[in-house]
Amino acid sequence: MSEMELRTGTAILLYEGGTDKELMTKAVIHAGETPVEDEWDLEEQFWDLEKYELVGDKVYILENYKIHDPYGDISGKLNPDGNIDFMCFWYNGGGSFSEALGSAIKRATEEK
Repeated sequence: MSEMELRTGTAILLYEGGTDKELMTKAVIHAGETPVEDEWDLEEQFWDLEKYELVGDKVYILENYKIHDPYGDISGKLNPDGNIDFMCFWYNGGGSFSEALGSAIKRATEEK
């Protein structure tokens, strides 16, 4: 059954060009593991890394990677200059943006 997913992060190009097997092998080595010989097992080993993603003929490493609650997630981060970075994902039939932003600000300032 399909369901909604929400993920955020930064995708940084790590390797480009080559076969899937070559790219997966490089990523497994980059992660500090010894790649297995069997191609099917190598694929499973690669996908278990979680912070690496194969897209076409490129491998990306994912920084600041987070899987959010797909039914609503609110986060905030207080920056050194006092500004607040926020992410609001919510059902708008249950509250306004102002309420969601207020929750993000509260979470950011409580973390400090």
